[in-house]
This record gives sequence, structure tokens and C-alpha cells, in this order.
Amino acid sequence: MKTSFNREIAMDFLICLSRMITLRREVDGIPSREAAFTVAEVGDEHGFERAVKEANKDLIVLAFKPGKERRGPANIAVYETYDGKVKTWPRCSVWVLSREGPALIVPKGADFGFAYHDAALCRVLDVPLGHRADRIKMARKILSLMPQIMACDPDPYVRVH
Repeated sequence: MKTSFNREIAMDFLICLSRMITLRREVDGIPSREAAFTVAEVGDEHGFERAVKEANKDLIVLAFKPGKERRGPANIAVYETYDGKVKTWPRCSVWVLSREGPALIVPKGADFGFAYHDAALCRVLDVPLGHRADRIKMARKILSLMPQIMACDPDPYVRVH
């Protein structure tokens, strides 16, 4: 029997992640076009290139394992329009520099990350690669707690330096 996908829980994580990666200040990075967020079941986060091109928006897709949504996204895919083409980053993770931030979405093996600023996806350059696994683990832990925090405070301030 196939476990059904709990979209409501997935959307809570989407809101939390969008708040975590929203920058509270101007950044030096390459601004991109307007971005949208969506959720999908693991395996269904691929193949959005055409939709991104037609919508003329970048896209962040959080992928969840059905029945395990409360664990947070199993994968994040980013679709970025760059130099007139849709560039896909199929394996990304949420990443933090420290417990206080900043939070970014970092593609596997990349030395940059993505943040959200003024409704646009922004590349943040020169992301330090040291202790990458630890910083991803810390970010996943913070993200896993965010839905509980939001239940108590529907508009929590996520501090990002």
C-alpha cells in the first residue's frame, strides 16, 4: 500500500525554509529573476525545466518521502535561469554558517549558495566549504524545529547576518 503524500506538512517546511533563506540585508551576489517555491514527492522534483522557462521564474522544489514529511525535505532541487538557459541543481541541501545564520541552499559540490531576497533567487558567492557536512546537519536540525516554532509564533524572526 502506497503511503499518501502529506502536502500540508510539506508546505509548512516550505514556508520555514523560505524564511530561513530570506536575507535581511543586501548581499553581494548575482541576482536572478523572481523565484517560486513548490513541494513534490521524492523523485518528482526533476523535470521542471520547461515550466520554469514558460513561467519565467526560478524554482525551488522541496522533495519529501511520503509518510516521512515530518523529517523535512529529503532533497532540494533548484532551477535557475542563468545566461538565458535553465540551469538545474538537482541535489541541494540547506546549509548554515552558524546557529544564527546565514542559511542558504547549497548545491552539491558547489562553492556558492542560494538565498532569497526581494522575491528573487540570489547567488551568494564564496560559501566556505569547511565543515560542510556539519553545517548541513545543523541546518537540517534547525529546519526540523521550525514548524514547531511557527506553531507557537506564526511570524518568527529568523536572524540572518
